[in-house]
Amino acid sequence: MLKLSDPESSLKLVKRAIQVAEVEDKNHQLVTMYENAVNLSLKINNYTEAVQLIDSSYELLEKIGTSEQIIRYILTVCLIHLSKDDWVSAKNYLEKMKQRFSLSCRADELLEIYDEKEDEKFKDLIKNYLSYAVDNEALKIANRIIKSKEWISSIQETKVTQSHTHNQTDQTSHMNEKKSQQVDEEEFPDGLL
Repeated sequence: MLKLSDPESSLKLVKRAIQVAEVEDKNHQLVTMYENAVNLSLKINNYTEAVQLIDSSYELLEKIGTSEQIIRYILTVCLIHLSKDDWVSAKNYLEKMKQRFSLSCRADELLEIYDEKEDEKFKDLIKNYLSYAVDNEALKIANRIIKSKEWISSIQETKVTQSHTHNQTDQTSHMNEKKSQQVDEEEFPDGLL
């Protein structure tokens, strides 16, 4: 019996059960076992193991899985990369999966929002899409991203940069208005404006 209090031992047991089920060709049971193993790996923060298990399960999912299961795993791996602040790896992984599977999901949107550090949109995407599209352990990763010091500081930097850019735009507009007014005064002297 698997003990929730000891996810590492449970993971070892599930991985052993996967090996046995593969030999016995029990594909439908394998799908569930892979899901359990991935979730246990995520629970103990063993992201490398989770990605390996996900990659191993794709061939099986192509045969008997659903597109929702494949999308769930694609989103999970993208979240793992984003949790390491590795947008490039997430993008590369997504592109590789888009070539392999002809599926549409909102992973592009996830990466775009992350890259632009749009805090509210990212939170909305978690609430309105990811909460239904991924398993709880992957959802926890998404929530940890928005609570991380790196995310919070990058959001603050983005706001400062946007504010600075906005101020520069305002100053440039103001200067252009003054120049335009000076040109008008030169063309129409003596208050003929």
